[in-house]
Formats: sequence, C-alpha cells, structure tokens
Amino acid sequence: MGSRTDIKKINLVALFLSLFFITSATLLFAGDSGRCLRCGMIVAKHPQWEGRMEAKDKVESFCAPRCLLFSHPAGGELGEGVKLMLKDYYSTKFIDATTAWYVSGSDIMGPMGPDMVPFAKKEDAEAFMKEHKGKALYSWKDLTTEKLKEVLPMKHHKKHHGENSPEQHHNEHHN
Repeated sequence: MGSRTDIKKINLVALFLSLFFITSATLLFAGDSGRCLRCGMIVAKHPQWEGRMEAKDKVESFCAPRCLLFSHPAGGELGEGVKLMLKDYYSTKFIDATTAWYVSGSDIMGPMGPDMVPFAKKEDAEAFMKEHKGKALYSWKDLTTEKLKEVLPMKHHKKHHGENSPEQHHNEHHN
C-alpha cells in the first residue's frame, strides 16, 4: 500500500503537470490572451494604439499599428469578411485600417517606438503632420512590406510610450 508520502508526491507531480499544460496552452493561444499576436506585448497597456484583425470566427489583437501592418500589409490577401481595425489617433475610436491615412516619421512614439500614426480623415493626418513634424503621408494601399521596412525602424520594444500619448495630446489640444 502507498504511504502518505507517496500520495503527496503523486499530487505534487499532478500539480506540476497541470501547470505545465496550462502554461503551454496559454502560449499556443496568445491571440486570446490579451497579447499582441506579432510581438507578445500586452495590448491593454497601451489601448489607444490597439489594432485588430476581425474575421468571422476569430479576433487577433495587436499592440500597435506597426504590428498589425507588418502582419497584414497592403498587397497581401485578406480573405473574405476580414476587417483590419486600428484606432484613430485623435478620437481613439476603431477605424477601418484599409481606408485610414497614416503619418510616418513624427515626433509621436508608439508602444514600440516609431510607428505609423493612423487617422480616419486625411485632413486630420495632414494637420497632425504639420504639428508633429511628420515626414510622409500614406494610404493603406501604399503600405506594402517593403515600404513598411523602409519607413519604420525594426528595433523592437523601445520604451518611448507614455510621453505624447494620444490621450495626453487629445486632452492638451481639444479641451
């Protein structure tokens, strides 16, 4: 017969195996965990920069425009019923990423450093460009993988966020 020590060992092994499988499942399904599908950053830390790919049966989250755009660049096949959504810099409301206007090279940094700053209206993007030293204005169809690599530095996870966030900018200029 087994002793209490053997039962404790069996329970301990079962606990470790359970934790291992739960952790493995979480890593396999990162798209459902609140983490960016491309880089793994926690999306909720910077909700004003969030991007989404919405399909009939799933939603993928992204921490910033750059992660969504590199994952679903112009020129790629989106598939029927797929929507790419980003937040307009000024309103922080979700907009269709495929009809948005993007400013590159501005003095505003996203969660991962330099990023494309999205706008629903071209006029807002142009005004932002003047105010924040933007270098170029693009529509989504211009943002192929090659163009994104050209205009966005590939350094990951630079900690430039916090200062000049969309919420701070909006409050400073629209209240």
